[in-house]
Amino acid sequence: MTDIKEQAEKMALRVARIYGGNPVVNIFEIDDDFKNVPNIKIKDFGEQTTEEWAKFVMNNRDRTFADIHNVLCNMDNKYDIVIGPVADDNMALLFR
Repeated sequence: MTDIKEQAEKMALRVARIYGGNPVVNIFEIDDDFKNVPNIKIKDFGEQTTEEWAKFVMNNRDRTFADIHNVLCNMDNKYDIVIGPVADDNMALLFR
């Protein structure tokens, strides 16, 4: 998810091109106090890219990553919400 409409539209187009179908952008309204919901597990990286954030993104995009219990992995859904920068195409090049 992103709060940048143009970024969401570009991603929808890209996904539709890759997998077929029509691009769709969903809009969600989230209460400002969502962090106060009882029993919600949140991983918050803040707004800046960091090495920890980059490792988290890489681990979760790597289909061969096996250490799913690692705190920098969410393949086991240990976090209900992850907050941080969106890894755009520039970041994908950096990861490679």
